[in-house]
Amino acid sequence: ETSAQRAELRAVIWAFQNLRDHTFNLLTDSQYIVGLFPHIETANIPENKTTIFSLLSDLQKEIKHRDKKYFVGHIRAHSSWPSPLHEGNTLADALTKAIALNLHKEIDKAKNSHKIHHQNEAGLRYEFHIPREAARQIVMSKLPNIGLRPNALWQMDVTDIPAFGKLSFVHVTVDTFSHVIIASARSGEAARDVIQHLFQCFSQIGLPKQIKTDNATVYTSATFKRFCQQFSTVQFSIVHSLGIPYNPQGQAIVERVQQTLKTLYKKQ
Repeated sequence: ETSAQRAELRAVIWAFQNLRDHTFNLLTDSQYIVGLFPHIETANIPENKTTIFSLLSDLQKEIKHRDKKYFVGHIRAHSSWPSPLHEGNTLADALTKAIALNLHKEIDKAKNSHKIHHQNEAGLRYEFHIPREAARQIVMSKLPNIGLRPNALWQMDVTDIPAFGKLSFVHVTVDTFSHVIIASARSGEAARDVIQHLFQCFSQIGLPKQIKTDNATVYTSATFKRFCQQFSTVQFSIVHSLGIPYNPQGQAIVERVQQTLKTLYKKQ
């Protein structure tokens, strides 16, 4: 998905909306647009909240409710051969680029505003009229240690509670969005212990997109790296990221949970 594709889709939707009662020819130098036809007429478009899927859905609705015929054809871009078709294509390109450039300007304004006012995703979209995904990326860039949806980002660490005896190594995982906490007492902090703890987490709340830990040896080991990589597929992968050494803010959420667990245990 790119800004150019969104701009092209909006232009095509505009044409279908304004020429509902007319037959017309749609000529474009965009392979992306040409490649949508005729498949988009019967395609199963997922109910996704991203801008591109919303636009594709709007285009499909226009086509399904259309009575008049239309034709979609491809025209080569940047051709030196003069013709009315290429003149029209050059004009259409100029208008489309203007829309894309204006969108980039609004995104830049949103970024600068967010640095000062810290608006949420909905606020940025309403104020600057930018796509949902662009607003989400702006918010995410300022919240590197907090997930914006369940299982987007976990923080994980190991703490020691000597009173637990042989099971004194308490592995703690926190979903940074929902604040769901999963803790398991184990006999060690080797890779096998971390992996067993994670399987327990997976069975209870699902798979995460990202796991953030400190730079402890177990988390930087080849065994743990291979464990995360084995979940990588075309549709899904678990990204493991390490915090900055000697920077407690990077793991602030799980560190606070560990202190809470110790406090609750002492009160028993």
